[in-house]
Amino acid sequence: MRFEASDEAVHDEPRLLSDLEAKLVAHLLGLASTGNAALLASLDGARVREMDDGGQGSLRFEQPQPLRGFGRQIAEYRFADSDGVPVSATLNLDQLEDLYELDIFKGDFGRLLTIPTIDE
Repeated sequence: MRFEASDEAVHDEPRLLSDLEAKLVAHLLGLASTGNAALLASLDGARVREMDDGGQGSLRFEQPQPLRGFGRQIAEYRFADSDGVPVSATLNLDQLEDLYELDIFKGDFGRLLTIPTIDE
């Protein structure tokens, strides 16, 4: 388990999730096999920091606990970016089962061009 008092992997000031980001996270929560009602409710007003991942779109969720680390992955969604390159989006919880990261990996390590529109 990894605990970080300061995290150089994130930058900028915290911001609210965009509508598309929130829909993607809600979709991932729907795919998760764990109870997610409280996590889904926490999306309203959730604050995130963009991670230094070369523009792939990964986000770290802000929580009041100062020392947080990766707990576990709860869901993955694969899609093609608008340029056809495969993308994997995973949702991770911290060691206290709070939202930790939306980890986005693009197959060519390039910038994410488009967050997919999730049909509800």
